[in-house]
Amino acid sequence: MALQDSLPTRLSESIAFLLPWAYGHQHKVIGAFVAAIIEQQTACQAQVARYCSKQEAAVTRVSRLLHHEQLDPRLLADAVLLQALH
Repeated sequence: MALQDSLPTRLSESIAFLLPWAYGHQHKVIGAFVAAIIEQQTACQAQVARYCSKQEAAVTRVSRLLHHEQLDPRLLADAVLLQALH
């Protein structure tokens, strides 16, 4: 269980480094969903939500995150690309 708890924390810290313009709650949410994607080996929203304890709330959180105007896909891609180049 400790590994599951620490993975989202480490992901959140990495995401904070990659996306300094995003705020803390977004770091945690993105980290939680990246952990779910890694665990489930899929990006299907319904299957990712099943990884979370409260599935209905998780689906809502994913939807809000995907439609958030501050999280421009181009900015996300640029952040990931810059990290990969380093």
